[in-house]
Amino acid sequence: RGYLRDLIEERRSSPGEDLISALIAAEEDGDQLTSEEIVATCNLLLIAGHETTVNLIANAALAMLRHPQHWAALAADPSRASAIVEETLRFDPPVQLTSRVAVEDIYIGDVAVPKGDIMMLLLAAAQRDPRMYDRPGEFDPDRGVIKHLAFGKGPHFCLGAPLARLEASVALSALAARFPNAQLAGEPVYKPNLTLRGLATLPVTV
Repeated sequence: RGYLRDLIEERRSSPGEDLISALIAAEEDGDQLTSEEIVATCNLLLIAGHETTVNLIANAALAMLRHPQHWAALAADPSRASAIVEETLRFDPPVQLTSRVAVEDIYIGDVAVPKGDIMMLLLAAAQRDPRMYDRPGEFDPDRGVIKHLAFGKGPHFCLGAPLARLEASVALSALAARFPNAQLAGEPVYKPNLTLRGLATLPVTV
């Protein structure tokens, strides 16, 4: 945060053609972002633009290594990568939950949610709902149309979704092609994080 604060002050005095300069210059109805708001935005972009995609790739690799027929199928046919990415986003998403603030008094089912309350939305649980998915606990890239909320919805939809999908598809295709005989060599270890689901270690033999 200290690094970002220093960089923001530097860009205030010497603007460039970069994101921080654009955030400093952004204005709506005379209102501009504070330095702390710019720091928070940059932190969000760093996490959302890096760690989530890394976790998506690792979670997909693990799911396929636990179901070797899908690893072999991807090695033989790189066009399967897109379906594997979408099923991973449903089955084991890199972001497990998100929060929303009620902008008015609402009811969700029989539960009253007052205006201003913060709701924690368990995306990973919603994507295992048997009312929405056949065999929700099974990793199956061949299930057909794969709907999920991994990138959010509406005005909060992830801006980086197309890039994340592309990066994951390219990485997984390359991994399977380069190491078609890869196998799990032990149990993976997850990072201790409530929101982001990612691997600390993934032992593999190639």
